[in-house]
Amino acid sequence: MRVAKKGIQMAAVPGVAVAATHAPIVGPFVAGAVGQATHWMHSSIHDFTETRLTNQFAEMSKNIQPGLTHWFRQRAFDDWTKVRIPDMLAKTDAWARPLSGFAAPTVIGKSMIDTGKLAISYARQGIPTVVARPVVHMWRMTNHYINRAKNWFEETLSKLPEQVQQNVRNAMETVQRRQATMAEAQNQASIPTERDMERRDEYVKILSEQQNDPNLTYERIQETIQNQPDLGADYDKQVFYQALKAGKGPDEATAIISQGPNVSQMADAKLQDTSVYLAETAKSVEAQYKLENPTPEVNQELTQEPEAQTVLEVNASVVNPSVELSTDAQQQYSQLLGEFEKNPDLTWEDIQSRLSENPELLSELDQKVVAQAAVNGWTLKTFRNSSPLRPTLMPLSRGRGTD
Repeated sequence: MRVAKKGIQMAAVPGVAVAATHAPIVGPFVAGAVGQATHWMHSSIHDFTETRLTNQFAEMSKNIQPGLTHWFRQRAFDDWTKVRIPDMLAKTDAWARPLSGFAAPTVIGKSMIDTGKLAISYARQGIPTVVARPVVHMWRMTNHYINRAKNWFEETLSKLPEQVQQNVRNAMETVQRRQATMAEAQNQASIPTERDMERRDEYVKILSEQQNDPNLTYERIQETIQNQPDLGADYDKQVFYQALKAGKGPDEATAIISQGPNVSQMADAKLQDTSVYLAETAKSVEAQYKLENPTPEVNQELTQEPEAQTVLEVNASVVNPSVELSTDAQQQYSQLLGEFEKNPDLTWEDIQSRLSENPELLSELDQKVVAQAAVNGWTLKTFRNSSPLRPTLMPLSRGRGTD
């Protein structure tokens, strides 16, 4: 059946080509194509045979033995080659020309049939459908690999301790909330991407005054930040703080640091949403500024309490070494410091261990606790009554004094 099918196809295809050749309109074009294909096939067979015969006779010429009559034998062989090669090519052309004449209509007819099938297929399905197939396949495979990754992650996470699982899920929720905030503020954060040369000059001016360097330039700041990336956030906080001291509001101070090289580099590289960075910087510096520069209302309350002149004095108040701290005070202190450092698992023992290794952290930790307490809305009366600031001063008062 297979052999009969092939025979029928080989007999039918030339018939289709002959019919197309004699068609009134397309006949000349099909006939020209058939003629060109016939000539190309015959020339290819002729050139291939000629090249093969030339190489074979050249190999035979290398076998002529040297001697006194070498030249005469070589000349006789070359003359025989010139006669023999055309004779063999003539025999090749004799059987190649009818073969190419039969095969060329077959090629043309086969290509016409295949092209017709392809055209019908495209007309039936439509080009958009054909183009959409690989896109749909890519989408399905992407979802498949995403689901596999999710399943692998959940399986791996389930093998970890419960506390580790909770920490990982909290971190993931934080990242998701940050991404949502970035997406919501994407069309609103126009300040960081706008170029305001006056505020850029103000940034350089404030930082040069803070560093007592009148020759400081934007290019020098930019170069320093590139070599030491950690200085970028420190410079922004310094400029923000000095801008507040100069009487500028938080919005204006935020607009000034948005023109600094640190934020400009982040905006150009699109490493993160700069509006979120500016909001966090403004929040932390503004809290520190309010602690060190209390409002008149706070000053009035402090005046009524002579034993606590400023928040920093409350922080540095002397603690009686004989007084034992309550568990509530320890938990309050650890909670405030943990919120400030974004470490919800911080314990009292961790703080004591950190202080034993580096006693110089005493004042820094107390200031962080005061700052976080102020952010949470605690009053000075709450500071004194709950005594969350005294724990780190305990080893200080017992050792070298709290002055």
